[in-house]
Formats: sequence, C-alpha cells, structure tokens
Amino acid sequence: MVRPNKRMQQTARVFKRKVIAFMRRDESSNGRDRLPRGLITPQLMRRAVRPRRLRWRPGAVCLVVWASFPGPPVDAQERGATPAGVVYAGAGNAFGGVGIVSEYVVWPNRISALAGTGFFPFGDQWIASVAASVRGYVGSQRHRAFVDLSWSVLSVSRAAFFGAPVIRDYGPGVLVGYSHVASRRLIVMGGAGIGFANSGETVAVLQLGIGWVWRSA
Repeated sequence: MVRPNKRMQQTARVFKRKVIAFMRRDESSNGRDRLPRGLITPQLMRRAVRPRRLRWRPGAVCLVVWASFPGPPVDAQERGATPAGVVYAGAGNAFGGVGIVSEYVVWPNRISALAGTGFFPFGDQWIASVAASVRGYVGSQRHRAFVDLSWSVLSVSRAAFFGAPVIRDYGPGVLVGYSHVASRRLIVMGGAGIGFANSGETVAVLQLGIGWVWRSA
C-alpha cells in the first residue's frame, strides 16, 4: 500500500473542510443546497487529491497551427504605400545616357512626369545631357505596364575638323516597358522603343533602372 505524501494529505484536509462548511449552510435553504449523505466516498477523496492532467483539444491544436502560418501578402496599396515620388538610377534615353531620373506621380498608378540627367558616351568622352518624359501606367499596384513619351538625346556627333563642338541630337521617343514594385521602397523597371532624332535618323531607345521610393501617397 502506497502511503499518501504530505501534500496529498493537506489537499484532502482542505477539501474535507470545504465539504463540511458547505453542509453547515444556513437552514433557510430547507436542505436544497445540502449535500446528500454518502457523497463523501473514498473515490471522491482520491479524485480530490489526484493531480489534473492537461488535455489537448483538437480545436486548440488547429488554432495554434493556423496562427503559426503567416497571413496572406498585403498589397502595397492597402498599406498606404502608393509611390508618389521615385528616384531611379540606370541607363537609357530617359537617364540622359547613364544617370538618374526623378519621377513625380501626377495621378497615382496612372500618370507621372520624369526628369533625368546623365552622361552620354561618345568615343572616349562622356557628354552631359538632360531628358524629360511623361509616363502612363496600366495594371495593378505591383505589376504595371507603361508607355513613355520622352524628349532626350538620341545621338551625339562632331564635325570632322579639329576643335569642332559636340552636337547633341535631341528628339522625341516612344517606349513601352514594365515596372515592378518589389517592396514599399524598391521599384525595378525596363523598356524598349524607338526615337526620332532631329537629323531624321530613327534609333532604338532603351531604359533599365532601379528606383527608390522616397515619398508615398
């Protein structure tokens, strides 16, 4: 026979006192709240001192498993991160060759104005140039196609005689591209099209850049 330890004996005494106090309640209840005789049995005493075990419910397990999974991705627009001002670094006609472009959104996710400055390669020299364009977007917040109408340097030339100045041949261009909003602050874009120089030459125009969103709507 296993003798109960001190903790089990103390718990049994506390339980017994509570039962006796309950049985000595006010007689005004006419015995409705009294415990019937024979309620205190050896089985009941063993249950009172028996340690309780933690039981895992299937619903609790499912809740823990569900909470451990990350939620669905939240669209950038729902987080209030619609790009309103972007600075790009890259290459192409809108960058003035190789340079930077600043984009200001006039109509969120639809129309923006861009201005760029950079250096156009010419032989062993780099010629400074500027560019400007208007861009229209279609698509979702994260994946957008765009049409870019620009005015930029399309070719650079120089006369044959010594000391002749460099001629920057500006002209309009039209370009179709794709822009991906990778995160709240990062945008990647690229595109291709054609340009019409003032000299009558038709040239291919390209754009490739990575942008940093410095202002959100």
